[in-house]
Amino acid sequence: MVKAKKKKKRVKKKVSQDMFVSGGLNLFMIGGVIAVFYQALYFLITAEPSAEEVSYALFWKIFEELGMLSLFFGLILVCYSFLKEVEFFKKYAGSFLISGALLSLAAAFYAVYSHISGLTEQTITLRSFVVATFPQLMNNVSRVYLYLGILFLGIFLWGYREKRKWSAGFLVGGVLLACIALVMTVYTTYENYTFFIGMYGDAGKDYIISQVLFPDLLRSISLLLVLIGVLFFAASYLWTFRVRKWAGRMWLSGGAAGAFYGFIRLGIDSQMIRNEITSVRQSILNLTPYTTSLKDQVLTVETLREFYVKKVVPLYFEHSLWVIFLTGIAFIGLYLWMRE
Repeated sequence: MVKAKKKKKRVKKKVSQDMFVSGGLNLFMIGGVIAVFYQALYFLITAEPSAEEVSYALFWKIFEELGMLSLFFGLILVCYSFLKEVEFFKKYAGSFLISGALLSLAAAFYAVYSHISGLTEQTITLRSFVVATFPQLMNNVSRVYLYLGILFLGIFLWGYREKRKWSAGFLVGGVLLACIALVMTVYTTYENYTFFIGMYGDAGKDYIISQVLFPDLLRSISLLLVLIGVLFFAASYLWTFRVRKWAGRMWLSGGAAGAFYGFIRLGIDSQMIRNEITSVRQSILNLTPYTTSLKDQVLTVETLREFYVKKVVPLYFEHSLWVIFLTGIAFIGLYLWMRE
């Protein structure tokens, strides 16, 4: 008698055990830890000049920075809970996401209110509205929708499963508005390029393209692709369309382009810092403070150590975050593309 062979049961591999998913989540965790240090340092640096003069702007700035800190803590706990498959941490992650979203929502509502109220005090032309006012307004409104999506995502992690569609709906609305603002920003980049060409002529054309136009366009395109990926992924929870594969394609392309942009920007800023160090040393010898900037914040430094703490360390933290997060997004995108 011939014994019948027993069919081996095929064990389905868990999502968190996939090489690309685990790699992406680990990168998110590393980026989240760096982001916590960066956000705390950036808050201390930006709050220092405003501490002497208490205002509503400082009050809402504190809300925004504390909200971002909570969101980064929530991101770390979400990634850890998926990697270790521990449901216990999901509720704590949801708590951090909810508190961070509420604090950030307050700051976002204030940003929309102050932006709209500021428009009544100035004369606006059609060109200035298209180039500057409209993209900034859409960006602020999109943040409100995105934070609402994160708020309901935190509630979903608490165990309220029906709130997942609410989160996806707000995320879809926020991403659409953010895409509109980003497309308008690309137009603004072109406007700046034509302005610089008119100022410096063809002699500085290569420098403007390599140092300004190409990095800015690469950044905008990578963000647009990532946002479209978020749109497809969130839409898959609202409708029955099988668009996660396209979400993976967008994330892979946008993540790779964004990481490449991060390395380019790192090289440009490293050269700028080397040039600034010479000026800082000269100011120290002359016993005069040196003025520099970090994002939109004007900084005054009196020692080389202070320059490194206030300018160099946050700048390298920011570039590290950009590269790590977008590389993680590319890994998750590759998994979604190959899965379906």
